[in-house]
Amino acid sequence: MSKRKLLIHEVFEQAKRESGRETKSGIATYLWTYFEEHLNYIISDMDSLSDITRPL
Repeated sequence: MSKRKLLIHEVFEQAKRESGRETKSGIATYLWTYFEEHLNYIISDMDSLSDITRPL
């Protein structure tokens, strides 16, 4: 597994544990909100985040 895939996998696994959500969409929503609230990083379109859920 490439380092990029491993990093994305680990981020989603941690978000899954923290949020209690199971679907990729639910986890992506959690991450989107987390980035905005904790890192002051605003993603302009939810589709931008869903791109990382597609197979690489």
